[in-house]
Amino acid sequence: MRISRLMLVLPALALVAATLFGGCNIPLPGPKVERVLLTEQYRADLRSRVAQYTEPPPNYKTLQQIEATSCRYLFWEEPATQEDAIDQLRFKAARLGANGILDVSCDGKRIFDLVKDCWSLVKCRGMAIDVGP
Repeated sequence: MRISRLMLVLPALALVAATLFGGCNIPLPGPKVERVLLTEQYRADLRSRVAQYTEPPPNYKTLQQIEATSCRYLFWEEPATQEDAIDQLRFKAARLGANGILDVSCDGKRIFDLVKDCWSLVKCRGMAIDVGP
């Protein structure tokens, strides 16, 4: 009877020992959303290069529907915000060669999203556009 209990405990002890003595280099999987950590300088640059339009501007061409998510993955990170989600939209639009975003809509802030692995989350959608001269 003692041998069977010992056989059950040994694998667990081996795992604990490997974790303790192997260091704390266990990589975190990360959130299940695409996000880019933007510096304040880069945010300002994006805002100057990719304008947000509430009405269709003259001479624009639709490039693609896009969506972006602001996610607070780690507890000590800044909370998810609509402003960050829109900046993420601008980033994606710039990657497509757009100089504007149109018809932006955002969901309300969600707290602790298990599916996306975020403490808080805001998702926005819009259209990447190229505004001509």
